[in-house]
Amino acid sequence: MSLKFGIYLVEQRVISPEQFCGLVKIQQESTMSLPSISLRKNILTIKQVAQVLNEIELDAEKTFIQSAMELDFLNRLEADQILQFQQEKCQPLRKLIVKCGLLSQRQCSILFLYFERHGAKASLPLPEQSQQRQSQWIFVRKPMREALFQLRWVNYANRTSQSRVDLLST
Repeated sequence: MSLKFGIYLVEQRVISPEQFCGLVKIQQESTMSLPSISLRKNILTIKQVAQVLNEIELDAEKTFIQSAMELDFLNRLEADQILQFQQEKCQPLRKLIVKCGLLSQRQCSILFLYFERHGAKASLPLPEQSQQRQSQWIFVRKPMREALFQLRWVNYANRTSQSRVDLLST
């Protein structure tokens, strides 16, 4: 889900492809490897990890978990524990986007809710020029030094004149 959300943000031009690739790289670098987790949790010994890694070198199509289970170093429960620990320690893309300053927490939450509700193919609604009572999304380009789109939530409810609406204030 995390990568799909990132791709969605690129497609909607909220973040650039370069920013997305950078976020994925940071995410991958911060993720602990399965051998490290199995050692840290005292599920495997250093010798066992070395044997599993040797097996992987011989057959590159096997994963760490598959090789360890074939060598009877892991059972299904222990493998699930290792994978769950890795998933829990992996930083979600949403948190990285906020941490890197690409979006605020509020902006990211709103975009993620929209993504969850409407799916990856839905585009963000554009503001209409009508004076109907509705809420809409407005994208405002900030100076290039910030190099990102700022999302502003503008509520048109109870507004009677388009000239009275300040699109940049929340």
